[in-house]
Amino acid sequence: MNIALDNEELSKLLIDGKRCSGPTSYDRLTASLDVHRGQQRYSDREETRVMHSDTSIKPDFEREWSSFHANRRPLGWMLRSDKSLAWVRFHSLPNSKRYPENEAEEGIILSRAYSLGNATLGTDASCWQIECRAKEVNSPYWNAPVGGTTATTFADDDETQWCANVLETHWRQGTLDCILLAIANDKTGPTMWMDRKTGRIFAPYDGGFDLLVSSPEEVEQLRVRFGDWLSDHPEGL
Repeated sequence: MNIALDNEELSKLLIDGKRCSGPTSYDRLTASLDVHRGQQRYSDREETRVMHSDTSIKPDFEREWSSFHANRRPLGWMLRSDKSLAWVRFHSLPNSKRYPENEAEEGIILSRAYSLGNATLGTDASCWQIECRAKEVNSPYWNAPVGGTTATTFADDDETQWCANVLETHWRQGTLDCILLAIANDKTGPTMWMDRKTGRIFAPYDGGFDLLVSSPEEVEQLRVRFGDWLSDHPEGL
């Protein structure tokens, strides 16, 4: 399923006002798409679609991405392998546990995600939300809907072809729970947020968060501030 939705529309798909969390909620979300996909006719949404058409989003994203990350691909593992970038990783749960098993652990993941996102991007920062999906013959197992507009396609180091979908959004506390939990539960493809003014990147994955900031000094500040969430791995993984 490849349905482009923005974060506002995704939030409206939450059933009975419940937070999008856990496999059961994701299944309900996916099953509800057919019901809600035609309910996008409000005038303000139509105006937004006209103002931010494909013809403006693609060149805007490509220009801003290139200004900070020319010749780089928007995949977290490719970016962190670039030794010229200031990178640090934090884990999403205590004891480096990878997946949440209950709402309390989901709460920990969200708390860490927003704390690290705020520190990297800034509260209410204007960002590009970038979601990548592999262009395979058989659809990948990720079942969460894809947000945004197709901006670019590229190949990774293994020659796998990827499609990047981008969305203009703001990094705001409490507004991205659904997609953050989808990432934490490995229910969606590689996703990151890039600050449009600084180029800093917040790239969560199932198990933790990769942060790409402006300098080694910023990395050290983050390591000190959030030291309890660091990995014990000698390479910081």
